[in-house]
Amino acid sequence: MRPDPDPTSNTVPTRKIALAALAALALVGGVNLLRTSLGIHFDAESVRVLVGQSGIWAPVAFVALVGFRIFLLVPGLGPLLLTVAGAIFGSFQGTLYGALGLTLTACLAYAFVRVIGAEPLRARVPSRFEPLLGFGRSRSGAAVLTVLSGYPVGPSVWAQGGAAVAGMAPLPFVLAVGLGSGIRAGIYSIFGNALVEGEGIVLSGALIVAAFGLPLLHPRAREVVRAALRPPAPAAARHDGPDRAA
Repeated sequence: MRPDPDPTSNTVPTRKIALAALAALALVGGVNLLRTSLGIHFDAESVRVLVGQSGIWAPVAFVALVGFRIFLLVPGLGPLLLTVAGAIFGSFQGTLYGALGLTLTACLAYAFVRVIGAEPLRARVPSRFEPLLGFGRSRSGAAVLTVLSGYPVGPSVWAQGGAAVAGMAPLPFVLAVGLGSGIRAGIYSIFGNALVEGEGIVLSGALIVAAFGLPLLHPRAREVVRAALRPPAPAAARHDGPDRAA
C-alpha cells in the first residue's frame, strides 16, 4: 500500500499549480489579445493568407500556430489547421509541419507537468489508479499514447499530460507522440490537398471515416460507446429492492 503523502510536501506543488494556472491564463489572454489586435479570424482562407504572408517563415509560423493553438480556445481549430496545411504545403510537407506542431503542443503539456512536479501530482492520485500509472510508464502505455495521439478527434493533450504525470520518460514520450501526430496530421493533410487538387477526395474522405471507426473493431471500445449512448435507467429501476419503512 502506498504511504500517505507528507502534507508539507504538497504545499509547494500547490503553489506551483496556482502560478502555472495564472501563467496559462495570462498566455491565453495575451495570445487572444494579439489575435484580435491583428484582426486574425480562424477560417480556412484567413489561415491561408496569414501563412502566405509569412514568406520563408511560413513553415515556422504554421508550426507555432498549431503548437500554441490550445491557448486560442477555438473549438475545432486543430482539424482546420491540419486540413489547411495540406492545401497550402501539399500532403507531405503539410503532414510534416502539422506533426511538428502537434508534437510541440504535447511537449508543452509534458513541460507543464514537469515544472509543477510529476511526483507530487502522482501522490495525489487515488491508490486505486496506481496500476494505470504503472501502465502509463510501460511500453504498452507508449503504444496506447501513439494511438490516442493519432486518432483524428479528441483532446489528445489530456492523454499526453496523463503520460507525463505517470512518469513516462522523455524519449519514449516524444517518439510515441511524434508517430501518432504524424498519423493524425497526415489524415487531414491528405484530405486538404485532395480538396485543392480535386482528385482523391472520396478516397481521402474514406480514410478519415476509416480512422474514426478503426477503434470500434475492438470489443471493449464498442462496449464503451454503447454504454455512453445508453439512456440512463429510471430512478425507480435503480433501487435494489422495495423501500423499507423507517
